[in-house]
Amino acid sequence: MSEDQHRAQLQSEIAALQQAIALLAAQPGIRHKLEADLAAKQQALAALQGASSPAPGHGQTIGGNARVGIAIAGDVHGSVINTGTLHGNAIGANYGSAQSDTVYGDQTVNQGPQIYGPIHAQGNVNIATEQTINNAAPPGPPASPAPLATTPPELRLWLEGQDGAPLSALTLDSEAALRVGPAPGAALPDLVLQLEASGAGVEWPDGSRRTFALSGGALARAVRWALIPSRPGPLTLRVLALANDTLVQQLALAVECHPAGAVLSGGAAGTAAPPPTAAVGLQLSSVPSLPAHANALTLVLDREREGMALRLIDGGSASACQLALTDAGLGELLAYARTELLAIVGLIHAGRLVFQQFDLAIPAPIAEQSLARLARLGAYLWQALFAGTGGGRDAEALGERLRARSQAGALHLVIAAAHLPFPWPLLYDRDPSAPITPDGFWGFRHVLTSLPTSGRSGPMAGNLSLGPAERLRALVGLNLTIDQHPQLAAHPVILSQRQLFGELGLISDEVTDEIALRGRLAEGSDAGLVYLFCHMLSALPGTQPARAGATAPGAGSTRIVLTGGKQALALRDLEQAAPLSRAPLLRGGPLVVLNACGSAELSPLTYNAMVPYLLDQGARAVIGTECDTPIYFGAAFGAALLRAVVRERLSVGAALRAARRAFFEQQQNPLGLLYALYGSADLRVQDAQA
Repeated sequence: MSEDQHRAQLQSEIAALQQAIALLAAQPGIRHKLEADLAAKQQALAALQGASSPAPGHGQTIGGNARVGIAIAGDVHGSVINTGTLHGNAIGANYGSAQSDTVYGDQTVNQGPQIYGPIHAQGNVNIATEQTINNAAPPGPPASPAPLATTPPELRLWLEGQDGAPLSALTLDSEAALRVGPAPGAALPDLVLQLEASGAGVEWPDGSRRTFALSGGALARAVRWALIPSRPGPLTLRVLALANDTLVQQLALAVECHPAGAVLSGGAAGTAAPPPTAAVGLQLSSVPSLPAHANALTLVLDREREGMALRLIDGGSASACQLALTDAGLGELLAYARTELLAIVGLIHAGRLVFQQFDLAIPAPIAEQSLARLARLGAYLWQALFAGTGGGRDAEALGERLRARSQAGALHLVIAAAHLPFPWPLLYDRDPSAPITPDGFWGFRHVLTSLPTSGRSGPMAGNLSLGPAERLRALVGLNLTIDQHPQLAAHPVILSQRQLFGELGLISDEVTDEIALRGRLAEGSDAGLVYLFCHMLSALPGTQPARAGATAPGAGSTRIVLTGGKQALALRDLEQAAPLSRAPLLRGGPLVVLNACGSAELSPLTYNAMVPYLLDQGARAVIGTECDTPIYFGAAFGAALLRAVVRERLSVGAALRAARRAFFEQQQNPLGLLYALYGSADLRVQDAQA
């Protein structure tokens, strides 16, 4: 057999194996054997190609409209892909790779980015312009991706000396001023500015540490706080910008306090620059659309050198305390909470997994036992926050104040935190040894959301509307293999999930595999709703030893599964295919519902995982589960949540609370507490006439 005949035979066998593998997606045993055969034949073909490749610098040119069928090209140098789509080991904006890159299906290859390395062409690849294949080395390193452009802060925070010159640091016993001003062209709405400080000691001259209430258009030069450092060391100054008792943005400035006598003003000192403002806050132009809530509370949590600090903003007053929580202690606390939740989800009674049945109603005795166990967990979490070992009286007092406010009536609660994951819906503010009341759980009683205050993309523009229901677009990801589970044979769930979007009149774009989902996100989406009904896997540090070929532990290994584990879309792959760019890729500012196992994972790494990535990409709200969630419950809960948002026009936060309460009151099922909300709780669908 000649070399050309051998190559053609291998190409034909590879194509046949690939078609067979695609048809056997539901039979992993057979598929894995075929995949092994495919890998061997691809390796043989690559070796054959390498042996016959032209010497470096001797070009082979495919020009004009030449049509390449099932073929494998040698190392490619030149303009290769523009409108075609690469799947496989394509990396970054240039799809450049030192490994094999595969072009699937009928694709048009136009002048575009360059690719180096073997390119496996499957199906019909149309070469629209002249391309050169010459085995040449790349002319230079690939172009760097465009740098991320952060949104310029609309409010600036800076220090100045008594002479008005900017300061980059402070000196003991020397008075300075903290100033807030608008960026050029920024319009100021009605705002309340509250000052906070932590770290080195600082004194505030009489009357200087006060709250400023600014009317729209007022000159920010009037905002000035005088301060005198009293102890050397680092100092963090924060200004909280609120509207309608809701946190809009947080500004922070970290400076060093030096001994007396240091010369720090003038041009040589420079101006201390604040870090980016709230990643998931709102731009100031959006403030007029914020609704006023009668019982709004904001909790602001920050890591500091001494530990974690908590500030309670209640109307016009603010209280602060230090929490007796370390990173290690928080990790242990969340691990315990996850263990307790999994014990309830996996409860076996009379040989049945009680919470994983098609009938979601829970027998009364089991419901009472489960609710009592959740109450003990929630009370323990409360104690760890406000009355843990090493905590102070100020933390205990703030906790009691918060308990009283919670028990007095339903609240609109925003927990603003830079890097602090916590199962807030599970908090129980009553005595767990007394008869259990559902209103003791924050998730059943209050509209509740977590608002990350750090990120990379700056405050979010836009109002709080998802748009009118009749034109609402939805990107829907479904794992079709869920119905193949033997336990779901009698009651499949995928069909009902599909029908839901037609029932609600949404314009849906459905994807059912990881490649398609990655492509949609990389292209950008105008959808106002992103809904994933799938599996999600994670590899938390310390859960298994690292070994070659195993999934690396860490947040980057959080994976979305729409077909199988081997094809799972890892967060680190998603960040490469759809990186944070000059403009958010989720252009519609959607509500994202991750109806999956562990999508908001209880881990100190939460804010480095899927939820913050989606928020940074433009999502205005994300709802995810904090532990493995039974399939039947997840399908029913997701449907109830979307009906409340789209049909009943409830805000996202109110819809989540209503769905939790409905499942508990009607079926004695408390698993709605597993769902957490991040971002804006006030996001909603417009009425038809709006």
